[in-house]
Amino acid sequence: MPWIHRPALEAAVRRALDEPGPALLVLRGRPRSGRSGLVRRVVGTPGRNVLAVVGRPGPGGVPSLREAWARAGLEDGGRAGNDSGSVDEVLLRDLETRRVPRVLVVDDLPRWVAGDPDARRALMGLWTGARARALPLHVVVVGPDDPSFDTLLNELFEGADARHVPVGPLSGAEVRAHLPEWSPAERYVLGACLGGSPETLGRVDPTVRAATNLQRLVVDPEGELHGLPPRRLAEQFQKPARYAGVVRALAAGAREWGEIRRADPSFPSGNQLAPYLATLQETGWVEASRSLDAAPDSRKRRYRLADPFTAFWYAVVEPAVARLLEGDGVAGVWRELPVERHASRRFPDACLQALARRGADFLPVAAREAGGLWGDGYDLPVAGTLTNGAAVYGVCAWEQATAADADRATAQMRATRYGFGRQARIRLVFTAAPPDETLVRRAARDPLIRIVGLESLF
Repeated sequence: MPWIHRPALEAAVRRALDEPGPALLVLRGRPRSGRSGLVRRVVGTPGRNVLAVVGRPGPGGVPSLREAWARAGLEDGGRAGNDSGSVDEVLLRDLETRRVPRVLVVDDLPRWVAGDPDARRALMGLWTGARARALPLHVVVVGPDDPSFDTLLNELFEGADARHVPVGPLSGAEVRAHLPEWSPAERYVLGACLGGSPETLGRVDPTVRAATNLQRLVVDPEGELHGLPPRRLAEQFQKPARYAGVVRALAAGAREWGEIRRADPSFPSGNQLAPYLATLQETGWVEASRSLDAAPDSRKRRYRLADPFTAFWYAVVEPAVARLLEGDGVAGVWRELPVERHASRRFPDACLQALARRGADFLPVAAREAGGLWGDGYDLPVAGTLTNGAAVYGVCAWEQATAADADRATAQMRATRYGFGRQARIRLVFTAAPPDETLVRRAARDPLIRIVGLESLF
């Protein structure tokens, strides 16, 4: 897989591996966030000191711990099938005799354990023995960012003081370092179409423009990323057509339960939609959120596709696939695709993520809480509370922002009681185009109005 240098994450993994064993390192995040590539880049390839175990479902797709150790070329691995003891005992004896540090990498731990009936017992025995004898073993596991993964870790690695390294999408700084010659607008459009995964952005050619990259990689039927989202659906789900209906509805702009159901006639009732939407959430395809001022047990939710690339494919590219297969030229089809409309739809999500992840870049301090606010008389895509107690309310303008956008933020802020009584109530105006002079003068007079342009975000 192509790689984009991620110095902070790579350094965190190296520091963890430099600590004396036995030690447990956990890399967690959403699918396609680059967890596996990060491990392989830092740890290296399988050999005498590194045992890599890749978790994949299906017959023959998951090597047992015994097979993986033998593949690493270790002498004891060749005797593991004899009467020398169970595989974890063989590995422990190797560690105790040689005192050579070993790294055991278990990629996609939940699937790997599910695919090998002996894996759970072997891992538990290996970890327990390494701790009891203070052996130089580092176990690196990769898995999802959800509570069920924590439960599994506690079962397999009892008593471990694990170091957790969260792996998220590429940060703005990482993308800027990869595409330093591009304008903020081009970097934004690329991210709105390809997302923030190293799997997709790593294939981008920095020497040509965003439009050229998108044509070559996604629109062209021979492109490396053409058709990737539907292939993933087909690989992961038994009824991909039903799941694709939900995904298409969200890509087209549906946000609430009723909108999703109405967009796909194959779901005549909410009861039929529920399991598909729940599964898409559990597997990381869809994210759900509630308004920041809603009760914790509120059932009112808004939904969105977690990956902008998936939304780009189903909303923009898929409707044009028939023309491409009939022989229409890629450049001609590209000129008619609603790429800008898609970019404008993703802009509020991008602004919210910027506030959540790096609000201190354009505010005095970072955000403690970030989300949307919606209800009777207000619909603010960006809101939150800062670590200093201030509440923030944001509106997003794809075209040039004006003083009317600041007035809209103020009016909607007053319609909600979220953040009432805070020291400050900051209004943010996110704008994809340079703001007009009236808004600039307004912001200069009022310290509670902030203009945030693309140059601050991307």
